[in-house]
Amino acid sequence: MHRNALLALVAIIGTLLSTHLTTTDAVAGVRTFSAAGQHQGVLTFKVRGLDAQRVRSARVTLRGRRTLRVSLRRVRRAARSGVLRVRMARSWPRAERRARVRAAHHRNGHKLRVATDTTPPETSITSGPSGTVSSSSASFGFSSSESNSTFECRLDGASWAGCSSPKSYSALTNASHTFEVRAKDGAGNLDSTPAARSFTVQTGTTGSEPTPTPTPSPTPTAKATTRPVGSASLSDAEAAARVSRSSWEPRPENYTPNHRVPTSSELASFRSVNTAPAAYRDKVTGNFTGTTDEIIQWTAHKWGLDEDVVRAEAVQESWWKMSTNGDGGISYGLMQIKSTVVKGSFPLSRDSTAFNADYYGMTLRYYYDGAATWLNDACCFSGTTYRAGDLWGSVGAWFAGAWYTTGANGYISAVKGRLNDRTWAQTGF
Repeated sequence: MHRNALLALVAIIGTLLSTHLTTTDAVAGVRTFSAAGQHQGVLTFKVRGLDAQRVRSARVTLRGRRTLRVSLRRVRRAARSGVLRVRMARSWPRAERRARVRAAHHRNGHKLRVATDTTPPETSITSGPSGTVSSSSASFGFSSSESNSTFECRLDGASWAGCSSPKSYSALTNASHTFEVRAKDGAGNLDSTPAARSFTVQTGTTGSEPTPTPTPSPTPTAKATTRPVGSASLSDAEAAARVSRSSWEPRPENYTPNHRVPTSSELASFRSVNTAPAAYRDKVTGNFTGTTDEIIQWTAHKWGLDEDVVRAEAVQESWWKMSTNGDGGISYGLMQIKSTVVKGSFPLSRDSTAFNADYYGMTLRYYYDGAATWLNDACCFSGTTYRAGDLWGSVGAWFAGAWYTTGANGYISAVKGRLNDRTWAQTGF
């Protein structure tokens, strides 16, 4: 091969080897690109994957001491096209320009360093209600640690929507509410830990909460028992008619969630994302109010479950306290519905006792009817075959999401202990 042709081939190979070289400096937010080629003093950098919105500054450094600053406008435009071309300064001596061009072939001596903003802003709530309030309206002020930020707000786990400070709400129901807000800076960085504030609206109920009495737990005249596999659920009204009413309330602090009935729009939102079979899921309404024990009875009658088993499981889950927030803050209410598993259940699982219990009853009936055939799949099979008509297996599956695993067995034993000693009827419960 002719010597000049060989040198040209070596130069081409050197250029090809330099293509796509990109690294991230130890300093977070700085990306480094090696020149992919040059022609007549113009350097080419391939900048695919660079987020134009986050670019804050850029410069080209040669192997010598020369540095070129590149305008933000050019870099951001190049980030969209994937290619940036930079001409070496014409003011340099001609011999130096030629030497630097040769360096690009042999040592890949040109680097493009781009500083990007990857730090999200911090969001703060500066004003607004907290604790228990008597007004059905609320207004929140908030701010960001970075100027020119925009904001997104939501109430009670609804979808995020753009907002500005202050954000106001009206016609709030008598219930617990949570306001959340998050900031997004000019670079598009979104605060991943939104600011949140919880408060409870309680209007027109002063003095209306029942006080605990030493009256013993009622003895139902028509106790709810477990109905056969495949039995249809009762209507809300029919289940309510079978409840043995009583003033006994060991948890007067449950008054507000005990009288919170989901709206039709809330139920539609829940059903639109929840993955339970529609034949079961769409019968969950939470359409009942009463004492904590009356809600337990209503659930048991509606879904055909032994009411004492439901009472015992509610003891095990929350000690009958709707305020219980377990599993590191992701499980809510009477039956500890896990928000990360039961899609669409929050905030109703926290705010409505009847909804919480109703969803639990539906799930147990679903397991008991033999509809959860996935419990025999590899993910959840423990060696004991899932079958219909096993109430205690269904109780364990509520806890473990699997059939007679070690965890499920321990939970079943604990609930049986609550049932045997009737914990809810003991003095001091």
